[in-house]
Amino acid sequence: MPLPKRRHSKSRSRKKRTHYKLEPPSLSLCSQCNEPKLPHHACQSCGEYKGREVIQTEEETYATPTVSGGSLQPFIFLLRVRTGRSGPRGIVGKCGGGAIVNRSIILGTGSAVPKKILTNQDLESMVDTSDEWISSRTGVKQRHIAGEGDTTSLLAAEATRRALEMAGVQPEEVDMIVVSTTSPDMIMPNTGALVQKHLGASNAFGFDVYAACAGFVYALTIADKFVKDKPESKVVAIGAELLSYITDWQDRNTCVLFGDAAGSVVLSGTNDGDRGILSTHLHSDGRLWELLHIPGGGVVYPPSAEMAERRDYCIRMQGNEVFKHAVRSMADVAQEALTANQLGPDDIDLFIPHQANIRIMKKVAERLEISPDR
Repeated sequence: MPLPKRRHSKSRSRKKRTHYKLEPPSLSLCSQCNEPKLPHHACQSCGEYKGREVIQTEEETYATPTVSGGSLQPFIFLLRVRTGRSGPRGIVGKCGGGAIVNRSIILGTGSAVPKKILTNQDLESMVDTSDEWISSRTGVKQRHIAGEGDTTSLLAAEATRRALEMAGVQPEEVDMIVVSTTSPDMIMPNTGALVQKHLGASNAFGFDVYAACAGFVYALTIADKFVKDKPESKVVAIGAELLSYITDWQDRNTCVLFGDAAGSVVLSGTNDGDRGILSTHLHSDGRLWELLHIPGGGVVYPPSAEMAERRDYCIRMQGNEVFKHAVRSMADVAQEALTANQLGPDDIDLFIPHQANIRIMKKVAERLEISPDR
């Protein structure tokens, strides 16, 4: 006897598996181990951040998500890459039909100085020195000194207005303002916020970097990283100092070196592989703090009548030791930058050190084998 047919409950229709089309990310090749890496990320093989140009293929890449427990599981991109021109061109790839912008360029520059000028002859009447002594050791003939009403933020704002004008950028287009200074208007608010107020840059945020002589390079590095993350942004990096307020005008070893000024640059992103900031390199060594420092004014040595009488709010410097460390450190970091970009001294057209001592500049140039005309 045939068995009766079983009645099956109505089964749910099986869902069709969906393939999601994903645009492949741009890759670069690590400058150290030559392994593929994502731009602006550390290499998974050696930890290096720098990479060389890779041209992304236009082939489609698919990933099939597997759903388990309500969460999307990790998936793997399969990519084919080929190396482009090696060297300091930047990492430019194709993604979603457009070029990835990963370089920052300087759109405009500006500077500002106080009106008052202090010459070497003026200093001869203040301390035991001479124009010949100052000129032969520093190359400085005169310096600008702040007058009544001059402040660091006002000087910085003036320099930035000129930079914005050159760049063709309006203040309200600025996204970030970073100011390097060791002579702020006040402890708080920060100078960057005051510059923002002076400019009317209502859409920008501002802050300070406190890194003394190397401060502008620190500010530029921060701005460079911000632009690489948001290529459409407009960023202002400023170096501004009124060092005359923290200079001991009875100390001939320091007072001949310092003055007051501000410089500003406006940065944004580019997809031009032949332009832009190639790399930045920062170093510090806190063990050498006593070579160049200001002893008073902080929480270790708070402001007091005794501190003011001893002028411990002023710059203190061990000149000979600073000279030796400056020459070695500047030459080393310059060579580091050249090596990182596969360049040599002969590839450099203009070398601009941040240094107020011509003897240091000459020694660094000698070590790097860069001729004086560059």
